[in-house]
Amino acid sequence: MCTKIYRIFPMITLQKYFAFAYPSVFGRSAFQDDYLGTREELEASGVKTYLQESTIYLEATPEDIYQDVLNIGKIFNVEEKANELIKEMETEIETILSTVNSEETPKSVFVYDSSDTSAFTAGRSYLSNLIEMTGGDNIFKEIDKVWAEGSWEEVVDRKS
Repeated sequence: MCTKIYRIFPMITLQKYFAFAYPSVFGRSAFQDDYLGTREELEASGVKTYLQESTIYLEATPEDIYQDVLNIGKIFNVEEKANELIKEMETEIETILSTVNSEETPKSVFVYDSSDTSAFTAGRSYLSNLIEMTGGDNIFKEIDKVWAEGSWEEVVDRKS
């Protein structure tokens, strides 16, 4: 039996989610009291959850992303496909890194995730590491959170 996954956006409530009747949730910010509910609440209601580890750890690396792929492969009993995907990802990263000129000045990068009222962005996340690996510099990399709110004024001020 195939498990259906529905990408949950922050505005969805637990009641709305149950209207979809999907048995699994794959997410990051959905697992909060004021959105979908905590993982514990969902599990108690019979909904299986998976939280992407690479999106919750400070300074996560590609290896953390690969671990997520392996974990998801195990959940869906497709470990062989997961390993193949990781090999493809590793090859692509190696190819990209071979074109990076470490002598160049890093380019400033602003990671915009969401929100129209603030600059919701990546701090010390896997995205910052990927940006750095490829010759960039996340303008909010010093924020001691994986995800954080910045102001649009800060985005303008940090442009170099």
